[in-house]
Amino acid sequence: MKRITINSVLLFLFCLMSQIGLAQEKVDITEDPIKDELIKTYSWTKAFFENTAEPVVYLSEMENESGHQYVLIESKNAKTLYDTNGKQYCADHSELSCVEYYKLSEGKLSWKNPN
Repeated sequence: MKRITINSVLLFLFCLMSQIGLAQEKVDITEDPIKDELIKTYSWTKAFFENTAEPVVYLSEMENESGHQYVLIESKNAKTLYDTNGKQYCADHSELSCVEYYKLSEGKLSWKNPN
């Protein structure tokens, strides 16, 4: 009877420790909470952060006077404005600044590459 009880306790502890380990693996410990909040809010931005060929320099929520929101993504060579669903809305070029043209201001979330 003791052997069954000890085995049951050991099996229980093993299962408990396995679950704790799995739970710890699912927790995403972050070094950049603003970047993570942007990805959480706009999941489509994750691909821009992961693009090493054209790294993101600056990413910010933008909004117009009536409160409509956009996302500005700036790389070394381009500034592009997207709607909140990730559809390209406007791209800067030598004669156009999307932010100025649409009279946008920075929203609550903005991230600048620390490098």
